Amino acid sequence: MHQNKNEKEIIQEKISRLENFIKRKKFYQIWLAYEKLKERRDLQDYSDLNKKALELLKKNPEIANEYEYVIVDEFQDTNKMQCDFLEYLAPHKNITVVGDLNQSIYRFRGAYRDNLDNFKKYFNLQESDIYFLDKSFRSTNKILKVANQLIQCNYKEKQGFFEVHNAFNQEGEPISVYELKNHKEEARKIIEIIESEISNGVVPE
Repeated sequence: MHQNKNEKEIIQEKISRLENFIKRKKFYQIWLAYEKLKERRDLQDYSDLNKKALELLKKNPEIANEYEYVIVDEFQDTNKMQCDFLEYLAPHKNITVVGDLNQSIYRFRGAYRDNLDNFKKYFNLQESDIYFLDKSFRSTNKILKVANQLIQCNYKEKQGFFEVHNAFNQEGEPISVYELKNHKEEARKIIEIIESEISNGVVPE
């Protein structure tokens, strides 16, 4: 009985490997067709634009001199090629980036976690060159306190975490939490809250 079970598991593993192979082969064939279609119609997608821009800067480094200063927001969502691009775009180190690795949402699209470390090394950053944006001009302290408690769970190294506070020390209203069944109920609840606020005299900005 035990032997039959093992044989069944082996067969299932072989089937699973074969299915994965077929899926990858189909993906490869679709990718090749996609690349040929772009070439035939002289088209470029977003990845091509990144690649060509990097090649352009490598061949013509003087282009970088046309930019007095470079600022990059959401740096945690850049990929390796984009980081290389910035090195050529700001050879005089006239660059500032803003980002938080723990807020990266595009790893599935190639966002590269080591980009920040690579950026620090290439531009020879010192601790004095790094600033913490710990003031919020949008949320009250009641909201930020809860957000701080949740976000710090994302940090493997706790020393990298810092709390954010309201820039004007506004405490704000208590937070209400709603548990809803699905996205339709969520939309309905949002509309209900907005209508309630308007009826209470809150003027939409």
